[in-house]
Amino acid sequence: MDYSFLKDVLAASIPCFAVYLGIQRYMLKSGIYLRGEFSISSSSFCESSYVSRVAIENLKDKSVSIFAIYIKIYPNYYILIEDFERDPVILKPFETIKREYEPLDFYGLNSKKVRAGDLLDRRKNKIRLVISTSQGKYTIRKSIRRWNPVMMVFRNHMTGLIRPIRYRFEGKSYGSNAKYIIQFTTSSGDLNLIPVYKEDYNIKKFKNFSLSKESLDSRSNLEALLNEKRTEGILSVESIKVHDLSEMKQGMDDLYDPEPIELSKVGWIHYYVLGPIVTRLSDLKLKRENLAREKSPEKKGTMPLP
Repeated sequence: MDYSFLKDVLAASIPCFAVYLGIQRYMLKSGIYLRGEFSISSSSFCESSYVSRVAIENLKDKSVSIFAIYIKIYPNYYILIEDFERDPVILKPFETIKREYEPLDFYGLNSKKVRAGDLLDRRKNKIRLVISTSQGKYTIRKSIRRWNPVMMVFRNHMTGLIRPIRYRFEGKSYGSNAKYIIQFTTSSGDLNLIPVYKEDYNIKKFKNFSLSKESLDSRSNLEALLNEKRTEGILSVESIKVHDLSEMKQGMDDLYDPEPIELSKVGWIHYYVLGPIVTRLSDLKLKRENLAREKSPEKKGTMPLP
């Protein structure tokens, strides 16, 4: 069999492929290509809707200097979201930045207050994210592609979204086996936090003494032991305070059933075939119940006839 034709095709394709790679590399290095998204929120803290979150993604292999973020409404109005003129944000290659924003008091145009109304209503207005960059104005036309299993929960009720729950003390999580947090204040005013776990009586937690099993039975017992060591001069601190994490976690625990459940394994056919059917039936049932509730005498505010 003659393979000369295949050799010729292969020989011709290699330069073409090299040219393609060169063009791709050039495209990654030239110009600007950003994707972005923003969230519009309403709050009881203010009367007007506002942009509460912005995310911008750099899809080029080159950095971009960002001087300001705007929202464009109508052809002629721009809402300033954040100004970086004094300290520009450098968006590195393939990097994503996220910014969070708090409720506002009102919108202003020159020296006038602006009645917000439906300015940020996506259904009525075409709203664009506009970025001031080192290469001029850039209008973001593509949103960041994100996947969220919450949408799958609505499409298939057999989908479960499991969240890790962490209780945070002073911004840090210590895990479910942590019983107490000891707060030491030194003579210089420094604050030290030391977590104490269920089995810490088996180890030497402190340099010059160990915790007893009885000291971990209650917060008062632990505080008494630590104050005793402080009085003896073994523990050199200015003040001692013990926080009981079990008491502090109680409010969070009350939001969940006390008995954990075992997750049942679901097969492929069960999930992808039966799941959508069960979901559809469940949605129809809920829709009928809502319609019946709307037509009920109680909903209309009338009393049923005897």
